[in-house]
Amino acid sequence: MKKEKLILISLLGFLFISVVSGIWLIVNQQREKDYSKIFEEGVAVVNIYGAIEVASVDFYGTDYIIKRLKRISGDKRIKAVVLRINSPGGSVAASQEVYREILSLKKKGKKVVVSIGDVAASGGYYIACAADKILANDGSITGSIGVIFSLPNLEGLMTKTGVKFITIKSGKHKDIGSMMRGMTEEERKIIQGLIDDAFSQFLNVVLSSGRLKANDTETLADGRVFTGKKAKELGLVDGIGGLYEAVALAGRLAGIKGEPKIMDERPSFERILERFSEITTNIKPQNKIEDIGPKLEYRWKPGMF
Repeated sequence: MKKEKLILISLLGFLFISVVSGIWLIVNQQREKDYSKIFEEGVAVVNIYGAIEVASVDFYGTDYIIKRLKRISGDKRIKAVVLRINSPGGSVAASQEVYREILSLKKKGKKVVVSIGDVAASGGYYIACAADKILANDGSITGSIGVIFSLPNLEGLMTKTGVKFITIKSGKHKDIGSMMRGMTEEERKIIQGLIDDAFSQFLNVVLSSGRLKANDTETLADGRVFTGKKAKELGLVDGIGGLYEAVALAGRLAGIKGEPKIMDERPSFERILERFSEITTNIKPQNKIEDIGPKLEYRWKPGMF
């Protein structure tokens, strides 16, 4: 009986949300039509929150971010973009995909300003380097220029418990990084080669942005983090300010007179789905597949293996 009541309540709740969302969608679509006539040009704000990962089902995954940037590039009303970054970084490939899309956006004539929230470290800073200007708060955390590749090793535990792990492989390096055995010196060199290559790519991006001098790489690009205030002193960010200062700056760079309007290119239903995703994400425990398994990362990982 109790289970049936819970099901009924859930169905009624879903029905209520559907009706309210439908009404809001219809009303807001009309508002969008009216606003499009009034607000001829403005600035879009794109959030890059959490780990930077390739995740098409996540509203903050890179596939979704790139989809938004592509839409913005074709929207003539939007003259500039503010990337609101609050991320410790993420995978190398995902960071590079977003970085390239920002460069493509700039080629279309859009101005790009980054607003660093709490943190834009490692891959977050990598992405920021594509922007025309980077603003941070005095107490923001940024930097962490470097690459990390973490692997657990359970060999000692397996030996103590008497568990043996048998691997049949086509080549001697096919199980490189296995947590069931120690890493050979040859394998360590192979992994180090991957890291060195990815680090060189990161370094070239920062150097090409003009925010790091070649003779400062040993002291500033060793993985350490900085406050926004210190990063400004070192030239890693261009100014101090929050989100709305970034919007104002983006407007000025784009030649918008007066206070720029914040515009949203997304259709109403997408905004509703994103909001619903935010609510369910806060309620449900996460077990994302992208967090499983080793990978090259531009990520700040304090206190993690």
